[in-house]
Amino acid sequence: MTGAQQQQVGTSQQPSEELARTVMRQGELNLDAQLRLAMNADQRGASLASVFALLASGLLAAAAAKAVPPNGSIALAVSGALEVVAAVMCVVATWPRPFAVPGNRPKNWWDDGVTNRSLAECLYRESLNYESAISRNRCRLDWSSRWVTFGALVGVISPMVGLLTYLALAA
Repeated sequence: MTGAQQQQVGTSQQPSEELARTVMRQGELNLDAQLRLAMNADQRGASLASVFALLASGLLAAAAAKAVPPNGSIALAVSGALEVVAAVMCVVATWPRPFAVPGNRPKNWWDDGVTNRSLAECLYRESLNYESAISRNRCRLDWSSRWVTFGALVGVISPMVGLLTYLALAA
């Protein structure tokens, strides 16, 4: 909790218990939704990585087998290399990172700084912790989303780059 947030929670400004519970519940719902979004994003990244790795294997195998004209092998190798890059980008997006989840450890509620306060104030302070966690999660979700998006873009354009490579070498 930042100093400015702590000042806002001063003893002169006590939220009602009902308001504190409502704010806490909304924070828990937001964190839970972010957790589900993160799991879905990881599934998307893993699925795309496996597709791109499969395409890369096929393209690089065809280039290595020289089953196509010489310029075609180079074009297939370029496309295959880009598919490998796309797969790696998607794997990076799914790499485990710290992520805040709803709830709190019970031991955090049993120190003198908490037991001497009203339930409403404790819940309000915890909701400020949730706000901080939500902001950190948002940054992590945005980071992951950028890696999956760019990985997908590289994977989708790689056949076009291979075709352009083939046409440039054939000219």
